[in-house]
Amino acid sequence: MGNRPKKNVTIYDIAKAANVSPATVSRVLTGNARVSEEKKKLIMEQIEMYDFKPNALARGLSVNKSFTIGFIVPDIKNQYFSTVYYEFEKYALKNNYTALVANSQSNYERESQLLNMFLEKRVDGIVLMGGRVDTNSCDKKYYEEIEEINKIAPVVITSKNENIKVPTVYLDEEQSIYDLVSHLKSQNCSSVGLLCGYDDINVSFIRRKQFREACKFYGLEMRPEWIVDGDFSIEGGIKAMTKLSQCLKVPDAVCCINDMVAAGALNYAHTNNIDVPGDILITGIDGSYICEAAYPQITTIQVEYESFARKVCQMLIDSINQTCSKTEVPSKTKVIVRGSTRRILK
Repeated sequence: MGNRPKKNVTIYDIAKAANVSPATVSRVLTGNARVSEEKKKLIMEQIEMYDFKPNALARGLSVNKSFTIGFIVPDIKNQYFSTVYYEFEKYALKNNYTALVANSQSNYERESQLLNMFLEKRVDGIVLMGGRVDTNSCDKKYYEEIEEINKIAPVVITSKNENIKVPTVYLDEEQSIYDLVSHLKSQNCSSVGLLCGYDDINVSFIRRKQFREACKFYGLEMRPEWIVDGDFSIEGGIKAMTKLSQCLKVPDAVCCINDMVAAGALNYAHTNNIDVPGDILITGIDGSYICEAAYPQITTIQVEYESFARKVCQMLIDSINQTCSKTEVPSKTKVIVRGSTRRILK
């Protein structure tokens, strides 16, 4: 016992001494049953040796702030995630924080490894985009892990998910979707198809529901066979548009789950001599630069990236400083009309 360190002991010290993750130590401290008896015994031995008390957790975390933030995305190549991170990093630097980005590759196990890696690096907080926060169908243990980690270092997520109780900044797209469908109707459109992600992906489920409601409100037809599942890539857009084109009747307009899918749909149209917007209208969501690079330029729902990223960063900083007064903050979007839906009406 004479070798016990005199410094303020933190949960990280216990984790390192026991050769486990900080989240595992947290589970033991909070009485979580999902820790093996062997690991629990080892952790409790270290807690006793260091004379570490559960109520010392907050005190241990409050010293030696690292002024670093972990930022986890499923795919940094995706323009939506990379643009949010770019704006987030700028705002973080203005507030004396360094942001560290990592790719989970849409893999929950990899995501867990990154979460624990950031804890071991003693980041002050973590932003989690995509992955498990964007789905309602993954194992409950993955949701619980975020809440446990949030007790050690504040976590902010960027998708509304009722399964996870941590601070959230989310895109409020409902009004923009109604505005977009209203615009389509103004272009003599009477029917709409959707090229969307899978229904277990939260953002896909919400957008699909809101497009259906908006089309019903404005009296535009949307047949079940015109709702095509797929991934969020250009290739996914090509595949989904190929499937849609095989229907006996195709809709006047196609609304895509994001701009990458819209670019794929536009690619298919060009390859198959389908005139856009003469034969069919195509829209996207996100407002990425690919919309302006395409021909015709793509009508989209624009994310206010700077504002969105600033809200995410500020909520995390407020959580780190224990001054966060809200658990959910919406971020508005707007419709940008371009050539892919602008017809010359007689």
